[in-house]
Amino acid sequence: MKEQRWELKYEVQNNNGEWIEKVCYPRSEEKKNANLDALKSRVTMRLVSCKKMYPFDMWNNQHNFELISNICYNRMHDMECGEIPFDAKEYTRMEILKEKADRLFTMMTGPITWLVWDDLKDAKDIAFRAQNHRIQACIENGRPDLVKFC
Repeated sequence: MKEQRWELKYEVQNNNGEWIEKVCYPRSEEKKNANLDALKSRVTMRLVSCKKMYPFDMWNNQHNFELISNICYNRMHDMECGEIPFDAKEYTRMEILKEKADRLFTMMTGPITWLVWDDLKDAKDIAFRAQNHRIQACIENGRPDLVKFC
């Protein structure tokens, strides 16, 4: 049977009446259901979200996150220094992309990392952008024979 994981976010009420968010990662359908039942039975706990998690190969994609983060940083720096015209829309887009790449880069827990759907979409998008950047660099530098290695 294929392994499944979930991300259960819930809030716990402390003695002061404040709600503190916590997360658990059950590794089977039974454990997920047991955790959900336990949350429903307690007054001082409430469910925030229950999301399925998907495996992602961080081992082979970690360099993609670093590449995109560096590209964004350099482009933002060039805009700040005036080397290229400042475009607020593109600067904001680069800032968001850099934050996503940095966040995913720090999420690595091993060769295979389990991500919720939104993070998985971001990870695949960044890997695709990095691959396109490498292909474009090969073509621009007159080395289309190297594209097969990108």
